[in-house]
Amino acid sequence: MKKLDYKTAKWEKRKGELIKNSEYEYEEVNRIENFYRDGKMDVVRYHYTLSLAYSNIAEDEFVQESFQSCYETLLRSLNEFVTAVKLFKEGEESSQAAKISIEDEQKSGFFGYYAILTSQYDMLPQVVETDSSLMKMLSSELSKEEVKDSIGEMQLAISMRDSQKFEQALASRMKEIRRFNIDNYICADFRSIALIKEAKKLGMSFYSEYIEVDFKDIDILEQSVFL
Repeated sequence: MKKLDYKTAKWEKRKGELIKNSEYEYEEVNRIENFYRDGKMDVVRYHYTLSLAYSNIAEDEFVQESFQSCYETLLRSLNEFVTAVKLFKEGEESSQAAKISIEDEQKSGFFGYYAILTSQYDMLPQVVETDSSLMKMLSSELSKEEVKDSIGEMQLAISMRDSQKFEQALASRMKEIRRFNIDNYICADFRSIALIKEAKKLGMSFYSEYIEVDFKDIDILEQSVFL
């Protein structure tokens, strides 16, 4: 099949914006910590907000090819979300908005991809609903009727161990991302990166040399002291 261009002008523009604002992302972590210390933020919201801040930092590190730091930051993001979920389930008081956001994240399975990417499979039940497409993919029980988008097609291909279908779905995902406007454009597609990792783990063979998912040295990173 015809491969997509490796780089795009939109990617480079978005990359420039991320690098320009990277200092702000680190300042955001300090701001969140100060808000919490000053009693302006409850503990559930604190850990949930930190998880999002670290997620943004990870993308900054990805575009600057700081892959070791990116990997470790993704793990910090995951751990913060796990803590938020744990406290939420234990009945800690929090804003309704934070509770809804956490529940939405569990439904979407967003942090489940971080768990796969950082090999923290034991954390999956804490961050993803048990009947989610991601969990069904891992148990090879995902059906075609449950697929709604290109990410779902990638999951289905993994569930079926179909390398060709996975390659086609990944290309579709890249096309979708590249149609996003600059404000929403994704440089680091961590969901696809996680699915690529899982597919390769299962021995599937496919083309995946797209800049949005070009997360190098993943085998070395799995030996991180953070694991």
